[in-house]
Amino acid sequence: MGRRSEGSRCARELDVRVALTGEIAKHGDGLTISAELRDAVHESQLWSASYTCRLEDIVEIQTEIASQVASRLRLQVDDAKRKQLARLPTESREAYHLYLKAMHWANKWSAEGMSKGIDYTRQAIDVDPAYADA
Repeated sequence: MGRRSEGSRCARELDVRVALTGEIAKHGDGLTISAELRDAVHESQLWSASYTCRLEDIVEIQTEIASQVASRLRLQVDDAKRKQLARLPTESREAYHLYLKAMHWANKWSAEGMSKGIDYTRQAIDVDPAYADA
């Protein structure tokens, strides 16, 4: 089953009208990110974009994607919400990268994945003890 039909199927099961799906591919110290906003009711694409960036720019790309999605959904975002969207969860790119690795492994739902996820989370906390997500 392709990404499009899988995203639409999940959206229908969750009884939501719009779903955001995406993929991230790492190549060296760079990333290629693709994102797609789909109308699950009509099974149509509302928006899609691809981004190529350096690994250390991932937080800025996330902010850009959030802004594009909000715009496409015609959400009214006031200055306070805009600042909240742009707020970085941590100033440490290393802690954020370790957190992403932790989530990757934990989402495998295996003993090995959970163990590695916990290890990466601990490393993220060691780098930035104030990083609440970790």
